[in-house]
Amino acid sequence: MGREKHLKRKAAKKKKKSEALSAFQSRPLWLILPLIATLIAFQGIYDNEYINYDDDVYVTENVPLRTMDVETLFSEEYMNQYSPLAMTLMGQVFRISDGDPTAVRTYSVLIHVLCVLMVFVVFRQLFRDDYAAAALALLFGVHPMQVESVAWLAASMKIGSYTLFFLVSMWAYIRFKQTGKSKFYVLTFIAFLASCLCKEQAVVLPVVLVALDYLQGQSLFEKKTWFNKLPLLLISVIFGVVTLQASGGDELAQKIYEFSFADRVVFASYSIGMYVVKLFVPIDLSFFYTYPVKGEVPAYFYLFPFLVIGLLFGLWKAYLREKRWLVFGILFFLVNVALTTMTAIMSVRDVIMADRYVYLAALGVFFCFIQFTLNRAEKQSWLKYLPLILAVPFLMSSISRVESFQDSVTVFSDVIEKGQYEDRLNPYLALPYNNRGIAYKRAGQRDIALKDYEQAIASNPSYPNAHLNKGNLYFDAGQDEEALAAYDKVLSLQSDNAKALSARGAIYAKKKQYDKAIEDLSKAIKIDRYFLDAYSNRALTYLDMLQLDKAIADVSTIIGFAPDRDDMYEFRGYLYSQQSSYKQAHADFSQAIRLNPQKSNYYYNRAIANRGLGDKAAARQDADKARSLGYTVPQEFYDSIR
Repeated sequence: MGREKHLKRKAAKKKKKSEALSAFQSRPLWLILPLIATLIAFQGIYDNEYINYDDDVYVTENVPLRTMDVETLFSEEYMNQYSPLAMTLMGQVFRISDGDPTAVRTYSVLIHVLCVLMVFVVFRQLFRDDYAAAALALLFGVHPMQVESVAWLAASMKIGSYTLFFLVSMWAYIRFKQTGKSKFYVLTFIAFLASCLCKEQAVVLPVVLVALDYLQGQSLFEKKTWFNKLPLLLISVIFGVVTLQASGGDELAQKIYEFSFADRVVFASYSIGMYVVKLFVPIDLSFFYTYPVKGEVPAYFYLFPFLVIGLLFGLWKAYLREKRWLVFGILFFLVNVALTTMTAIMSVRDVIMADRYVYLAALGVFFCFIQFTLNRAEKQSWLKYLPLILAVPFLMSSISRVESFQDSVTVFSDVIEKGQYEDRLNPYLALPYNNRGIAYKRAGQRDIALKDYEQAIASNPSYPNAHLNKGNLYFDAGQDEEALAAYDKVLSLQSDNAKALSARGAIYAKKKQYDKAIEDLSKAIKIDRYFLDAYSNRALTYLDMLQLDKAIADVSTIIGFAPDRDDMYEFRGYLYSQQSSYKQAHADFSQAIRLNPQKSNYYYNRAIANRGLGDKAAARQDADKARSLGYTVPQEFYDSIR
């Protein structure tokens, strides 16, 4: 009798726990938690500056992006990548915000928050559980490995947008499977295409959808599982070919290490294993994970291929035992790191791994983790809280990680600190030292910048950019011979370095060696047709040579690429004045004034144009305005318009 009462009490207690768990899992308001937590994690990002590692070449100095030259963005690859839609979206943000860093950072956070929302929406359908979907969205949103993909503008532009469209495509496909309505399949296709136009990693989506079908009960190898993926697979093949044509290995990496194919397989395996490790233990995160020195690869690296084999064996065992959730999670992770892993095997990249490469793939690992805790929550109810408990240190770590992305100095100081060897220089720290030096130079700390450039050269004497920037310091200081020697060194290492050619051309022009100057500057423009400084230097050279029509043509090209450059309108106006083409000069000076009405010399130059046009009253008015803004107008000018 006593035993029956005991069993009844135990059953009642178990039922009560089950009901509590059910209530715990069915609250739609769980969505608020990951959204708020994500905003808290990135609260310190809005005052962060741009990073001088691709933020400039991909965004702030990307002429087609800044001028919204959509035709060029969609018709050409840029810097070995094809991501026209991502660049177009970022270009619109730049146009609306006038490049204000706070507004652009807000856009990056907004994209990340929308991705968090879509994670909840998509995986709510897969878990059929609000709490589980919210827990997954929470881990995705606040994990410190995600900070790089939000805080680094060049990454957020592509990673965030491709992931958002990727998740929208997944959701639309789930709805298509649920309803059978063709409009959802069309949306699947459109969102997938948009994702591919943001970043090449999206091409794996058809395989993810196959894994999704398997999770929901279909066989992996049924024809119907693959049949409706054929149009998507066609898109994958097309963008795969585009990616292979556009991409290339890092030449510097190849020169430094010349790793064998076997070495690259080991490193790819290492990256896969370390992604999983750092997703649970996110310590020593870095913006720039360097390779080991050739011939001194740590022994433990060679364990990682066996770990990857073990992971694949576990996938096979899970498939045989029909643990569909485990198969899906592992496939989701592996498929989404596959492209970056394969390209790392094909050619040495500049880093052995990168946090941004696991931005989307992390969902596969966390999906398995959350499903595991839910499966065991009935026996050990505290396990249901484990994802929330784990999210707390993740959140705190993300807040700290955001601070390390404050500016280029903080980013690369963190990289240097974590990448240094005790007994020798790390050759791969040449880039971080160089880029930190650039930041110091921009802050006016020339001596510290020079030390960083010299440290970069000491780390790797074959790194051209360090010699280039050292040369730029000499150039700015008027030490032309030292600068010329530095630029010659750059071009001996990298003959197609447009910046070195342009700078050397400027020195030749100062020396009145005009033929050499034009040759170097023209080469720089041929290498990079958007290199505005090269056009400007060539225009100045043509001016010295009194070839004004050619100078005007170069300045006009700059204005075409950058119509907001008031200084270029002023320059072209001056050139027209030298030709006595005062009407054109007046128009250009007027446009310069519209763009920047506080520049006193613009009014004086227009006054000269007005005098040339015979409008003495307008000339006097402009001269008076120039003087009111602080310009010293010669008395002779007033005498000439009496």
